[in-house]
Amino acid sequence: MRRPVVLLSARDAWIDEQLCQLVELCSTVGQEPFPEETYSTYIEELLAQARGYETLPVSLQSTVRLQGGNGSIRKPSLRAMLRTCALQGVSVCDMLRAPREAASAPLIDLWKDHAAPSLRNESRNEKAGIAQDLLTSLLNRCRACYLPPMEAVLREWGLGRALVRDANVELYERYEVRYREQAGTVANIRLADAFQAALRDVADIPLHRLRRGTLWNKPEPIAKAAHISQDEAASVFFSALVYTHLRRRAQAHLASAQQKSPRAE
Repeated sequence: MRRPVVLLSARDAWIDEQLCQLVELCSTVGQEPFPEETYSTYIEELLAQARGYETLPVSLQSTVRLQGGNGSIRKPSLRAMLRTCALQGVSVCDMLRAPREAASAPLIDLWKDHAAPSLRNESRNEKAGIAQDLLTSLLNRCRACYLPPMEAVLREWGLGRALVRDANVELYERYEVRYREQAGTVANIRLADAFQAALRDVADIPLHRLRRGTLWNKPEPIAKAAHISQDEAASVFFSALVYTHLRRRAQAHLASAQQKSPRAE
């Protein structure tokens, strides 16, 4: 029986070509291993080029966030190499062979309005997709209130930060920047503790009662216990209401999808 023909998008075709070229290069007889500092050289050259930009492209933001304490770039993932090479419009193999040349400024500004390619696997598991949708919804709905840490969402679905970063680096960076900008390190720790306490307080409340007005007296004990202001506690509680509402809908959607799945027992 013939398999159906699958037409690749331009993005998928480019990724497929890069992987084939990389496999061919690495399997070439006599090919010496590339120096460990090859990728770090490439990124350092890109960062030097980026000094003229007010904001780093998200592909570079994510790489910078993964820098080691001594300023060196940690061993990259294949996804990271694909993204940063897409930023420059060069192949992964060319970058490995000549990192400085691959990082040189092109005649045309390829960075302007560059959108980081999504390298998500379209066959990703349902929970990973739901977690990304929840993070996107929180970014949109928590503009005027507390934005909870990414771990608060991912932990409930048994997922790690690396999965979100690899699957959707733009979402990852947007969320991280918003989260870090809302308060300092110590304040964010206190707010995160308050958010977990608020989640416990609203856990047993029916969905139709998850409204700000029904919880007018709830933030006060949280404010005292977490050493935050009443206004901060109210913001945290509203965020907990929003997230709880979104999470319950997501859980219901997942349960429904699993029941409809032919693999469900």
